[in-house]
Amino acid sequence: RGPSIEVREGGDYAVTVTDARGCSAISDVRRIVMHPLPRPVITARGPLSFCEGDSVVLDAGKGFVSYAWSNGATTRDLVVRRAGSYAVRVTGEGGCAASTDAVDVQVRPVPVAAVLQRLDTLIAAPAGRYQWLRDGRPLTGQTGRMLIVERDGAYAVRTDNEEGCSAVSRSVPIRFAAATIELPSLRAAAGDTVDIALRLTASKGLRDAGADTLLAVLPVKKKSMRVISGGTLLSDAEDNEVIHISGRVRRGEKTLAVLRVVIAQQRGSIPLELASVRWLNGLVRSRLLDGKIRLQ
Repeated sequence: RGPSIEVREGGDYAVTVTDARGCSAISDVRRIVMHPLPRPVITARGPLSFCEGDSVVLDAGKGFVSYAWSNGATTRDLVVRRAGSYAVRVTGEGGCAASTDAVDVQVRPVPVAAVLQRLDTLIAAPAGRYQWLRDGRPLTGQTGRMLIVERDGAYAVRTDNEEGCSAVSRSVPIRFAAATIELPSLRAAAGDTVDIALRLTASKGLRDAGADTLLAVLPVKKKSMRVISGGTLLSDAEDNEVIHISGRVRRGEKTLAVLRVVIAQQRGSIPLELASVRWLNGLVRSRLLDGKIRLQ
């Protein structure tokens, strides 16, 4: 008994007071409503550990009057893109409030995915693992850092790291021009000076590709001819002889280069078969047509 009481249960409360003369009176009834304390729990709609660029939604639950997240947000759902600890304080009916335990979010780094192009060769930035793509589809077996391109398409590389994250580079569009290069069929005798013309008989897209300079490699029989001009005679480690011929595309002309030689072989024939043609400043797919020198 006293002037005040501590109420722990809901209900109707009144008080009777008695004065010194024994007179009593009863107060009006006061109804006390007890509201339950909120019990918020954060539910993650997705993994709490993810790669950069992804996100997770944290749900504080329904049925509360207001929400106050640790990062300042005031919505029920919180979209998280950054690592950190997240908690929420909710207010229920009657102004009762409670806070959740913190939830830790981990954001894992993604690898670098970048491509350097050098003509028909693509080189990826250093990463843990590689998978090359053409037109968005994986190329079977192409899992090295470098790729030599042989077909038209849009090329990219997907890289993976030890964190289990991946990234895809920007696409590199590659289009090949086309050229048909022909060597002549000639007749000559030992001691003759012969001009061997390297001719462009057909082409497509050379100008758009910026391709106008090439290096052709012509294998020859040892001591079958002597170079005067238009090429360089070289010997490899096995003493095989090749002639390097530099050619150039000129508007309105079919001749790329002229190799002038003196025939040293006495009889038979000398095949003119290019081993390779490398364009120095463009992507070109070359078709090579062989020739021959028939000795008289």
